[in-house]
Amino acid sequence: MTAVASEQGGADCSTLNLSSEQLFDAVPYWISIHDRDFRIVRASAKLVADFGDHLGERCYAAYKDRTGPCSECVVKRTFEDGQEHTSQEALFDALGMPRHVLAKTAPVRNPAGDIVAVMKVFVEVTEIRTLQNELAGLGQLIGEIAHDAKNILEGLQGGIYIVNLGFGHGNQEDIRVGWAMIQRNVGRLSSMLMDMLYCAKKRSPRRLPVSLSATLREAVDLFTPRAQQFRIDLRLAATEEVEILGEPEQIHKLISNLICNAIDACRADTKQQKAHRIVAAVSRDELDAIIEVEDNGIGMDPAIRNAVFNDTTTTKGSSGSGLGLLLSQKVTSEHGGVITVRSEHGKGSVFTVRLPARHPKSVLT
Repeated sequence: MTAVASEQGGADCSTLNLSSEQLFDAVPYWISIHDRDFRIVRASAKLVADFGDHLGERCYAAYKDRTGPCSECVVKRTFEDGQEHTSQEALFDALGMPRHVLAKTAPVRNPAGDIVAVMKVFVEVTEIRTLQNELAGLGQLIGEIAHDAKNILEGLQGGIYIVNLGFGHGNQEDIRVGWAMIQRNVGRLSSMLMDMLYCAKKRSPRRLPVSLSATLREAVDLFTPRAQQFRIDLRLAATEEVEILGEPEQIHKLISNLICNAIDACRADTKQQKAHRIVAAVSRDELDAIIEVEDNGIGMDPAIRNAVFNDTTTTKGSSGSGLGLLLSQKVTSEHGGVITVRSEHGKGSVFTVRLPARHPKSVLT
């Protein structure tokens, strides 16, 4: 591609006298030049600013924290065949954050035509990759919700059938059982739709005083009968009064989702001799209120654990859509907090929520 200067207006480009060094650093992309030993012999100013100065280091160690070359190294391929090559890669910047890039290599030749180095140009595509992941997660969410909705509709149809059977035979017990099925499935459908609406909207919660100790106690009382139904020991550990400023209904929903998720994780654990337990605790440190829900259920392997808050991953196999954890993360984020998880497959999980604590007036004055 050849750039042609315009004759109409503007400065005469021929007087700029730009050096190759200035042009190299002026390019708005990350550029590096490598020798045959994969060492970085030159890096653009933008690459140094964002990834640090790694001159003389091997590229795979400097940008990817590897101990050896990549299996499909495009720098190596360009040295071998003298052609341009393209790859998609993940690098780690100076802060240790992953940056997804589209990389292209080209040979650097001496006057005799021999390849003496390879130039590699990186174009960042992190935002595009993030959007791809979000769209994939959205597709998974839609599929899981459709599956749950199908199960609910089948429950409604079953309830209607039993009610009609009861009316047809004048059997009040059938009518009672069928109507209970209809009510239960309408409740499930209503809860699922409300969660979907909540996740779809951006909102700023009200800042009202919320007692986490009282809210946790209410949630434990609410779920104790369900836990007992599956022989799960649900305990409360709240030895001090802890308050935050937030939306009471949303905080109750957050805690309820975590306890409900723990019950389902215990139910999914098929070890017959295992005594399942859940401990819901609240405490605080100097700055934060801390909610912890610990279970000894099925747990998660590293892949699920690392993705559990990035998409609609469910920790309950085919029995859930992951919408509850997505909502829990959203509530936590909107209240200025963070939610994390520690988990090991077969041993259980600990979900921890940290929210800004409401300090007593004596602390503020």
